[in-house]
Amino acid sequence: MRRYKWLIAWGLTAAVLCGAVFAVTFKPPKERETFAVKYGNVEAQLELSGRVTAAQSEYIYSESAGKVAELFVSDGELVTQGQPIFKLDSVQAEKELENLKAQAEEYQLNLLAQKEDAARTKAELGIMQAQGYYAEYSSMNEAVDEFLAQLKVQDAVTVSGSLLGSGEEDEFLKQLSQKIDDLEENIDKSVITAPITGEIVLEKLSEGGYISASAPCAVIQGTGRLELTVPVHENDYEEIIPGQKIYVGNKVIGEITRKSALSANSDGTVSAQAVISLDEGEYNINSRLDVKVITRSAQNVLIIPSLWCMADEGGSYVNVLNQGGEEEKRYISLGVNNGQYVQVLDGLAENEQIISPFEL
Repeated sequence: MRRYKWLIAWGLTAAVLCGAVFAVTFKPPKERETFAVKYGNVEAQLELSGRVTAAQSEYIYSESAGKVAELFVSDGELVTQGQPIFKLDSVQAEKELENLKAQAEEYQLNLLAQKEDAARTKAELGIMQAQGYYAEYSSMNEAVDEFLAQLKVQDAVTVSGSLLGSGEEDEFLKQLSQKIDDLEENIDKSVITAPITGEIVLEKLSEGGYISASAPCAVIQGTGRLELTVPVHENDYEEIIPGQKIYVGNKVIGEITRKSALSANSDGTVSAQAVISLDEGEYNINSRLDVKVITRSAQNVLIIPSLWCMADEGGSYVNVLNQGGEEEKRYISLGVNNGQYVQVLDGLAENEQIISPFEL
């Protein structure tokens, strides 16, 4: 009898131990969420950010390098076409011009005096010839003609300033005139004016600073239509198409007009730029603006949660709860994806239950 009691006690102890082990090791099936396939709308969109610029803009250049002697405008000021923007230092050129003009005037006065002397001598020779002094007339006339030839004057007719211009232009005076014209042109170009009407941005322009020849030193943004220039990553390049509408919130503010070709950046990435034509609104030039573009959309289509879709070598698939209540792997075809929901093109029907791959 005692032996049976011992066996019963041992059996109960073993049962308790087995129950404890089972309680520790047993894990009930984990609950997972299900979703009923339904009809809905899905839109894929990109978020973009860029700088507002004028559709018409012009850079300001100087044909010559130099120091900015005077700056007539301030950054962000509205300027009109032809308005002076800045003046290069031209003090040295103006001094040289003054000296050249003085030389030209002095030379012209001397030339006029020489021509009048020649004309006076010619007149006296005419009197000598009339009085019969042929020998003296011949030698003096030859000397005067040689002198007139040097002055490039065909004939000395009168004793007056009318001799000026009666022959070819003096070569030295011609060279002086050309130098004067060149200097006057350069001095005129030292005052740089606005090529268009708009808001000026003084990029590298400051009073007392130096600028390089033919290098842009400022830009004028026109006051007309505005544009937004945004960078586009290479992965999104094919999604951007001219004509797409641009939104801020739910409001359409413009559309994409063009995009550049892809190019490599200094950091090794590849991107492009898209230009958006903005509708009228309160936008400040050079301000940042965050927008979105709807790249693709599908209306009244079957949709499921995007993250519930998985993929392997066979393609995209989901886990479906079949009519027998069992989990079934099913391959499907997908369409537009907005990151939250994805369009189902084939493989599922409305109200079918799919199982989340994530445990609750």
